[in-house]
Amino acid sequence: MDENTKENIHLQIVAERITSLHSDVNDLKDSVRDSMKEVAAAVTKLVQMEERQFQSSQAVERAFKATEENQKEVKELNKRITDLEREVPRNKETSEWIRGVMYGAVGLCAMFIAKKVGLI
Repeated sequence: MDENTKENIHLQIVAERITSLHSDVNDLKDSVRDSMKEVAAAVTKLVQMEERQFQSSQAVERAFKATEENQKEVKELNKRITDLEREVPRNKETSEWIRGVMYGAVGLCAMFIAKKVGLI
């Protein structure tokens, strides 16, 4: 074999390897492109999940605030109930006094009427 033929064979081998490499690089580019699409979809889903988590976090925060406000109201109501329960004996005593005064007034009226009518 002469020198030109050997050189041609080497060039063909190099050309085939370059063609093969070119094909591999194209396959790699397609694979990377597909991977990038998958990564973009995953990032989009991650952003959506983060937004939902943020909204849930805000909802939980609002619920805690409402719970705190309700607890304050319950404490105030408990205080009012306690105050009213303390007042019950005094109110009962006052009611008894008023009832006694009413019975006395009715008795006096009855005696006055009886005296005017001549029963007494």
